[in-house]
Amino acid sequence: MSLDLVQALAKLQEKTAHIMNRHSEGSVQAIKAIKLLSSLSHEEIMQKAQSGKFTWMAAEIHTSLAGKYTKPAKPNNYKVMAVDGSQIDVSRHAPLMYHLINIGKVILTYGESSSAVLESKPEIAVSENELYIEDQDSTRSVPIEGAVLGIKRSLRELETLSETIATDVDEIPTLALLDGTLIFWTITANSLPTSVTDYLINTYLIPSLDRIKEKSIKSPTSLASYISSPKSTDVVNTLRLAICPYSPINCDRHCGTLNAGTRPCDSVNSITDQDIFSIFLGTGQRSEIFFSTSQVIQKYYLGHEIGFFYLNTGKEIARIEIPIWVASDHALVDLTHSLILDQVDKGLGYPISLAEAHEQAVVTPQNRNAFNAIIETMLTNQDVSIGGSQKSSSKQVRWI
Repeated sequence: MSLDLVQALAKLQEKTAHIMNRHSEGSVQAIKAIKLLSSLSHEEIMQKAQSGKFTWMAAEIHTSLAGKYTKPAKPNNYKVMAVDGSQIDVSRHAPLMYHLINIGKVILTYGESSSAVLESKPEIAVSENELYIEDQDSTRSVPIEGAVLGIKRSLRELETLSETIATDVDEIPTLALLDGTLIFWTITANSLPTSVTDYLINTYLIPSLDRIKEKSIKSPTSLASYISSPKSTDVVNTLRLAICPYSPINCDRHCGTLNAGTRPCDSVNSITDQDIFSIFLGTGQRSEIFFSTSQVIQKYYLGHEIGFFYLNTGKEIARIEIPIWVASDHALVDLTHSLILDQVDKGLGYPISLAEAHEQAVVTPQNRNAFNAIIETMLTNQDVSIGGSQKSSSKQVRWI
């Protein structure tokens, strides 16, 4: 039996009061947080952060917390490049052990010589060296499937974008755009062997970022990622540091035994950065640039540290992530700001280049089933024994 929608909606109705109370409390906290933004010194906050001991990630501030910037003018001629990817994971139910990564790429040129390039490129892995990464410090290999395949796909998206930029001969202002984060948290979140992590970083991540940075020196080129409806709390966590009454900050010593809701910093603990900037920013405005203090960045991103700002697109608050060499160039920040708003406007609420790249990349369940059927036919015609499982076969038949 499938989901009983009547019962599920009845259960949700019972929770309505709780949802409304939480929303009201969040609004009060957001307004309080905005007052803090305008009154705090970023130098004092950073001093507290450097001397304190706390377990959550707060944003690093290079200027103020409360700056906001209106939409800059966009250039007459410009280009936007975007990529997105999808995958077919390894399945023991499939007739062949393989994985597939499909990269969608879009190049949109605006102005006097407008044009559009939309394409996709499938990459299929079937051999041992394609399906596994060797751990150089042991005798085992790490299969490229599940979360590891997701990491590889994301890195291939960045690599494809960097290669496209590097071979582009035009020198007009260009925005290179990715969907999601530029901070590859999952590289260290999956307990991968050190040599495998180093392989992924040194083969894909750093060379790709270097390539785009080199292009930005020759012609105005910005790299950014777009996070729709972000749930991050980096700025909120910075405010928690600011209102902490203890000096130096030591969460375990002073508040380790206190219940949630009774700690001094809990006055802003139930909101996200999005809650703050949805009130603080007007349509088209961006926030100050903050910097992530992620350990992944501190360990692996030397020279490519990641900053971010929040942008009111008129439809949502988006988090825009940029490398430090973009963040330190006012012209590239303005280019990023203006072109993302332009892309959102053309895409009716979401960057049109990313939407089109997704359409090029998407692999549907029907695509996967059709591809497996083709593989099965191909192997049968070549008298190769077909793998797969009876469980997979049974799902194709309705018994009742």
